[in-house]
This record gives sequence, structure tokens and C-alpha cells, in this order.
Amino acid sequence: MHWTRGRGRHVPLALVLFVVLFCGLLLSMFPDDDQGELRTPVHSGSSAEGGPARLSASAVMDLVIVGFRENLSWIEGVVANITPPPRVKLICKGELINDQRCQRIENRGTEEFGFLSHIIENYEKLAPITMFMGANPLNTAFDCIAWRSLHYVLAQVDTVQKRMAFPGFVALRVSGFDPDFDVWHYHAHADGETSKLCRPSVSPFGEWYQRVVERNLSKAACAGQSSSGIFAVSAGQIRRYGVAHYERLREEVLRCPGNAFTAGHYIERSWMPMFGPCLPAGRAGRGGALAEALLRADCGLFPSVFPPGSGE
Repeated sequence: MHWTRGRGRHVPLALVLFVVLFCGLLLSMFPDDDQGELRTPVHSGSSAEGGPARLSASAVMDLVIVGFRENLSWIEGVVANITPPPRVKLICKGELINDQRCQRIENRGTEEFGFLSHIIENYEKLAPITMFMGANPLNTAFDCIAWRSLHYVLAQVDTVQKRMAFPGFVALRVSGFDPDFDVWHYHAHADGETSKLCRPSVSPFGEWYQRVVERNLSKAACAGQSSSGIFAVSAGQIRRYGVAHYERLREEVLRCPGNAFTAGHYIERSWMPMFGPCLPAGRAGRGGALAEALLRADCGLFPSVFPPGSGE
């Protein structure tokens, strides 16, 4: 049998079928859109969400957890709420945590020392999105602000679709930027002791921020502050600053011995001004209906969606 096109031209049907099949094979080797999707094999032929078996490169996320001596049983519960699960990077300060996932660093500062170490050491190979947090979010300190922050951030990154639409930074905004903030003593939640803090290179917070982070305070003033050191940020936002910027921040940690120092409180309040958006007047609220609901909720009535963790 022959297929005829025009006068006197005869092409074998088998050749036509071969060309069609070959073109189809070529097309199947490439994404059908310009989103940079990577095809990943799934035995069932579909993703965990019931859609095509693909994961966008922009949806890959690392979960960086910095700990010292906490009970880490809650991690699996958090990871189970993220689809597909993130790559867990457990940074352990000192030797007290016995976990094969530990990437050990010196026990200096609090969680910000681990965050900065991760950024500096992985600057050129950061995940598209990194969620940062300390290892004890399940506590009632400061009216459960860590618990509230964890719920808020997870709600923004727990699916592929949300991560593909990720705005660059998410954290629970708790207040406006306060340049007059300062602290000399800290009452620890874990053991109830009050410690005198090692003073920063310059104070108060606003002057320190201008000296160490960014001279112009206009963006900080409209971005506001988050708390508890729980946030998610894109590699692009992190790379708005060079490695030297994060090394300078880490020096603020290393200039003080031990873990009790004022600059740690400054750095905790700097993540949102550094990475967050500058919202127009009238929109610089606390982050929408979910944020308002979490901030109003009774600390003792939070739904238990994760396994019980440490009260340390």
C-alpha cells in the first residue's frame, strides 16, 4: 500500500509510520513547557499527588535544622507534612546529639551560627528553596511563637505547587522593624536561668543593622520582623548578598565566647528585613488571614499535627 502526495509521488506507509513514531519519541524526551521540569521515575506512573510523575527543579527544598541537645523525634512528623519530602540537613552543634544525620559544627551561638555556616559552605550549591529552623519548635516559650511560625511557614511550602509559586521568602511577621531594640540579659526557657549577654560590636539593633547588614533602613522599615528563626528563603534571595556578607554576620557570633550574646537576637530579627519583601503602605500587616489566625490562637489549644517533641 502507498500514500500519494501530489502528482506521481508515492511514499511507503511504513516509512510514514516510522517518522511519526520517531518524532513522538523525541518529544517525549523533553518537557512540554518552559518551566524547567525534571522528569522523575515513579513506579506507579504518577506522583504522590496523583499528577504526572515530574518534580520541578524550582520545587526542590532543603530543610536545615540546627540542634544542640534536643529530642528530634518531631522531625519525621514535619517531613511527613511536606510533599514530596525535603532533604533534611541536620546541623549539630557539639557532640550531645547522637544522630547519624548530624553534620557537626562547633557549639557557638544559637541556631543562627548553623544557618550562616550552611549558607557560607553551600553558597554556590544552595537548594532552590531552603527552610531554616532550630531543633526545638515544640515549646511554649514566648506564647508558642516558634510553634506558630512553624505552622505558618509549612503552610506556604508543603506542596510542589506552592513551592513552584514561591515568592522568595516566607516567615511569620510579628512586628515592625524596631531600631531601638536591645537586650542585656536573657531568661532561658530550658533551665530558667538568666544570663548576662555578651555585647555586640555596636548597639542598639538599628545601628548594628546599618553597620553589619545594610546601611539603608528603608527596606527594613517596611518589611518588618519575624521571630524564632523559622523561615524559608530562595537561593536567589540569599545570593542578593555575597559570601563576605554572611561571613561578617558569622563574625558577630564568633566574637563572643559561648552561647549568650546580644547579636544573636539581632540576627534573628534580621532575616525578614534582609530577605523579605517591602510591602506597600496598607499591606504591611502580619501576613494575611492565616497569620492573623495563628497569632490569635490560644497557645494551649494548638492542634497536634506533629509527634510530641522536646520541652527543652
